[in-house]
Amino acid sequence: MFRSMPKSSVPTYHSFLSVGLNRKQMGWFALVAVFLILRVACAEGGIVEEIYSFTGVHTSYAPLLLADDGNFYGTTMDSGRYGEGTIFKMTPDGTLTTWVSFNKTNGAWPRGGLIQASDGNFYGTTLSGGTGDDGTVFRVTTNGVLTTLVSFDFTNGGFPYGELMQASDGNLYGTTSSGGGSGANGTVFRLTTNGVLTTLVSFNSINGASPMAGLVEGGNGELYGTTSEGGVYDHGTLFKLTTTGVLTTLVSCNLTNGARPTAGLTRGMDGNFYGTMTTDAKGNGTVFKMAPDGALSTLVSLDAEQGVLPFGGLVQAGDGLLYGTTSGAGHDFGGVFKITTNGVFTSLAFFSGTNGATPFASLVQGADGDLYGTTSSGGGIGYEATVFKITTNGNLTSLAFLNDPNGYHPGAGLLLASDGNLYGTTLGGGTIGRGTVFKIAKDRSLTTLVAFDLYNDGQMSEGSLMQAMDGNLYGTTSSGGTNLGGTVFKMTMNGALSTLASFSGTNGARPQGSLVEGSDGTLYGTTYAGGTNNNGTVFKITTNGILTPLVLFDNNNGSSPMAGLVQGDDGNLYGITTGGGTNWGGTVFKMTTNGVLTTLVSFSSTNGNYPMAPLVKGSDGFLYGTTEMGGVYNRGTIFRISTNGVFTSLLSFDGNNGAYPRGGLVQGKDGNFYGTTSGDEAGHTGTVFRMTPSGALTTLFFFDFNTGSGPVGELVQGQDGSFYGACDEGGTGQAGNIYRLIPPPEIRAASNASGGGLTLTWNTVVGQAYQLQYQTDLNQAEWNNLGSVITATNLTATVSDAPGLGAQKFYRVVQLP
Repeated sequence: MFRSMPKSSVPTYHSFLSVGLNRKQMGWFALVAVFLILRVACAEGGIVEEIYSFTGVHTSYAPLLLADDGNFYGTTMDSGRYGEGTIFKMTPDGTLTTWVSFNKTNGAWPRGGLIQASDGNFYGTTLSGGTGDDGTVFRVTTNGVLTTLVSFDFTNGGFPYGELMQASDGNLYGTTSSGGGSGANGTVFRLTTNGVLTTLVSFNSINGASPMAGLVEGGNGELYGTTSEGGVYDHGTLFKLTTTGVLTTLVSCNLTNGARPTAGLTRGMDGNFYGTMTTDAKGNGTVFKMAPDGALSTLVSLDAEQGVLPFGGLVQAGDGLLYGTTSGAGHDFGGVFKITTNGVFTSLAFFSGTNGATPFASLVQGADGDLYGTTSSGGGIGYEATVFKITTNGNLTSLAFLNDPNGYHPGAGLLLASDGNLYGTTLGGGTIGRGTVFKIAKDRSLTTLVAFDLYNDGQMSEGSLMQAMDGNLYGTTSSGGTNLGGTVFKMTMNGALSTLASFSGTNGARPQGSLVEGSDGTLYGTTYAGGTNNNGTVFKITTNGILTPLVLFDNNNGSSPMAGLVQGDDGNLYGITTGGGTNWGGTVFKMTTNGVLTTLVSFSSTNGNYPMAPLVKGSDGFLYGTTEMGGVYNRGTIFRISTNGVFTSLLSFDGNNGAYPRGGLVQGKDGNFYGTTSGDEAGHTGTVFRMTPSGALTTLFFFDFNTGSGPVGELVQGQDGSFYGACDEGGTGQAGNIYRLIPPPEIRAASNASGGGLTLTWNTVVGQAYQLQYQTDLNQAEWNNLGSVITATNLTATVSDAPGLGAQKFYRVVQLP
């Protein structure tokens, strides 16, 4: 729960003074008092609660582990519930489950993979986090209980990159890339399974530096490994080490024989060791063989056609061949290769970007004989890391996208549907990486209803959903569909989705706004592009999918509408264009249901520029809206317009009270308007504000990245009186969130002319606790409670007080946590 205070630290209070007046005078005073105290705002800001946080795109640099239970286990360096990385489990068919989320205290950024030790538990390292933020070693039981065994303190090492290994003596061995010794060049350590750590070697640069991989045990019981730097030529080394810490440098890399080995060694069936050098004299990298005594042979010097920069190591499959990955070249996104132990090289597959890109890790052979691995990026809209499998003859299959299966980066505001649940969309994530439709129940649980798939459903739903009179939900996607120009879809509340239309360009393209249902039962919307001039369109569509373009914007009458429409009391539809018009700053227009368009306003910078959000119809019959820029300070505006085009600028944002509103307004049950901005001058990542119909604005909450960033769409008021919204980024999971705003109460008072008493009323949120307090002198520090705590059961609370004749009292309402 987050609480925000308005920037002004000096609250405004109104006093209620009872004096000895006759009845006629008292009646006059009561009227004046009511006038003076109307809508007195509390000094404190709103409370924002994070309901759900999306974890977003995962990056994986680690190999998979095939565990005893037949599942694969791996790590991601980022995302997760706390944004510090995860451990995931994947079935052989690609069903992915986030198993552990690191929280920095127990570790952060796991760079290496896992091992399963002889006790059945999993062991691994994190690059950061722990007590000193220098990395950790952890153990995870088979039911997912994590224990931090070691928090590195830099003197005993820091920032471990590689996997652990369990030697024949039962101990665990690993490396740290830094720390240890005076040069902080990294270490080799031994660890018992209950967490007793012994530093065996502190590298001194001459014998190596910055080991970034795990170790492997040779047939002689000694351990073999690599350092990515140091050695005679400072291009890295290959070494061996006894379990008591006696180190021997076997090879100093010199560019000619390769350089920068970042992966560990693989002990082959023939007793030799095989590995990769990330680069060489040509900058491409090599594959090599090394005898136990250090005799090195370069098997292949890679070129751009084969793939370059092999950051991962090799695995020897059951067929005796070695398999590995390259992170670059080939087709620019890296690939998978196989090589015989005498150097016959074959490229098996190249990544395309959409099925993955830039693999950094080694492969593992599954029980089915196929090879499994990860890419660090490339899949889906957000270029998520992927898990793939490849047959030994090169048949490549993407199994999973390493992202939040519930999606990430909400693209629009929420819909409060007739069932009392909230519905929304995300721009990325889901099982296919193309975004989702989700539902949030009253208990705050989130259910993914739809995972968009580009060609059938579309992708990137940027407008809020709407519920039509038939009970179904309707929305748009700005991309994908049959013609890749976006779609209109219908969805039942249990997630059965049907594509009603795919935009082709001539009938519109890239719809970004919400739909609105007209009084005639037809749905109306806009497209950002397409039409004759590619300036966007207004269209109508029946609920069974018959689409008709109504307006083709030509820039003179507007261009690039980014928002949906609203129907006025006169039956006409009203909307905005983000560009075009007389002054190129966008327009407000009116349109009949058969497509006759009238431009009401062309924005001209002083009255605003670039409206991006839909208009909202106020209870007074006026239309209210926002512009992202323009106004007195060029940081956006709020305006009011009548249905016949009388325009009034209500507010220019100045940066202190927010800036660049991209979402629209919603009128609350208290008659005020609520909305958001995308930032301010103090570096906040957005604000929530309240505005009276006359334009008096109060900033209720200032976002920072941890509480949310870039609020999108419009707020929606729930049945409990609070407001719900979405942020595109930030939050505890760093990839957007859903939040609830509890607005601060506004005290309204009426006096009893005959008795001198006061009735104090304020707006509430159901379930929220409030305490009414008073003072007789504002110079006093302490406030006195008036009555007991009130827990709201409806949308208003009322308390009566009798100040007494000649008494002066100041009142405030405190929202309790």
